[in-house]
Amino acid sequence: MFAFLQKEYDRKCQENARLRDENFLMKRCFKAAIIYLPIKIPEHIDISTPEDEQEKVPWAERSERFDQIRSKVLEVVLHLNKQLGRPISYDEIISAFKVRYSRLYGEMSNSGETLSRRVRELRSSNYLVSPKEGYFQIGPRVVDREIQSST
Repeated sequence: MFAFLQKEYDRKCQENARLRDENFLMKRCFKAAIIYLPIKIPEHIDISTPEDEQEKVPWAERSERFDQIRSKVLEVVLHLNKQLGRPISYDEIISAFKVRYSRLYGEMSNSGETLSRRVRELRSSNYLVSPKEGYFQIGPRVVDREIQSST
């Protein structure tokens, strides 16, 4: 009896997945076709797809790991600035990150671009400053935080 129910459940799950995929493709085709037709879609008809939902959320908020990567990048820049005593380039940041956090670096897809974006985010948040294009050093927010923690 249970074996029959399990088979029936599995069959229904497969059918449900197939219908979801088909529904998704139909919605995408309909949206692509409707662009060229002067038809108003009634409000009770939903043609949104999961892609549309993700596009509403900025990419930086989509990945839970970006906060972790951002803090690690800041640690790398802080360490390199103290060690070398000069602004650090993108390539130096990426190389040092790869050495210091090799496991995390290996798990990233398109790691160079991901790290470059995190550096730019840190610069726009005043954690880093850029005295020269493509070079970075510790920004005022980090300096303020270090002063507060030392007192």
